[in-house]
Amino acid sequence: MRIKEYKDNNKSVKTSKNNKTFINMNRENNECYTRKVDVDKMVFYIKKHKVVPMNAKIWLPFNDNGSNIMLSLSIFGYKNLIATETDFYDTKIDYDIIISNPPFSKRSKLFIKLMEIGKPFILLQPIMFFNNGTCMRILTKHGAKFGGLCPKNRMTFERNFGFLCPKNNMGFIVNGEEKERTTSFYSFWLCFGTKITGFKALDYENK
Repeated sequence: MRIKEYKDNNKSVKTSKNNKTFINMNRENNECYTRKVDVDKMVFYIKKHKVVPMNAKIWLPFNDNGSNIMLSLSIFGYKNLIATETDFYDTKIDYDIIISNPPFSKRSKLFIKLMEIGKPFILLQPIMFFNNGTCMRILTKHGAKFGGLCPKNRMTFERNFGFLCPKNNMGFIVNGEEKERTTSFYSFWLCFGTKITGFKALDYENK
């Protein structure tokens, strides 16, 4: 399936108490774009701890050249970056590691394919990963090769259901009204085939 075929058919759920716009995840709700501030924490960690060599060939199969993941990797010094907007399941490419934010649906098919390939990856996943039977069987079978980078708090995501507030990139303008956005689920970076084993706190001090 091509990345552009993933459509967002789920409207935001608004609460009357705190005026927040929640992003709720279901199989039709895939367009959650990672904010650069959240990607920076992960990229800072993998560079500081030499998880991914600076000369590694990094494939971003679910991102384009303008994505925040591509931007952050480039700013932190990774140069060998390949972003494709082709069908992940049909694309054959030489790479060392995948770093990407894939659509959150069709997770079983994705991870079966990744295990067939057998190469390292760092993928953003929601907590619902642990509610997928196929993923749990893969995790228990290959547990020693898995790890995770866990943010301190829930991530927020950029969505295309409104315009970013020019004065505050933590909000949206929806129907002329500024809204704070957050998520109803926790997300983390799932790592496979890297030196990250177990689940690590994703602390960030860019000094």
